Amino acid sequence: MPLHWEKELSRSDAQVRTNGWPVPYIRLTQSGHGADTQTWFRNTFFAGLPWVPGYFGDHVVEQTLVTFDVQMPGQLSRSRQLMVTHNEDRAETGKSTPNTWIHWDDATRDELRANNYAGHRIVLNRSNNGLFSLAIT
Repeated sequence: MPLHWEKELSRSDAQVRTNGWPVPYIRLTQSGHGADTQTWFRNTFFAGLPWVPGYFGDHVVEQTLVTFDVQMPGQLSRSRQLMVTHNEDRAETGKSTPNTWIHWDDATRDELRANNYAGHRIVLNRSNNGLFSLAIT
């Protein structure tokens, strides 16, 4: 069965400067999804990928590289390899921080910064044959 998730991009997700700096990743939140997304992304959406131990800053994480077909508005799709990290302890900070994040590569981050996609939707899909897509709509 194909898998699907989407949410509206915040200014920070879309790499638009706010009072602070935009974060170089997108937090994979509940966003109306019926499953427990704290575990769903790691155990279902990205299941079967080679997760390995790693670090994000000072924090121990599990990480994997995922090849996405990335589609931005008005552009041809491009294949991009993005790092995905998962840390069970992120949610324990008392801030309901999502456990799984997709980290923008330089090219995707630059495209986001060059265009204000705040308020647009990000759509993730995993096809039946295990191919991943990421679209900004």
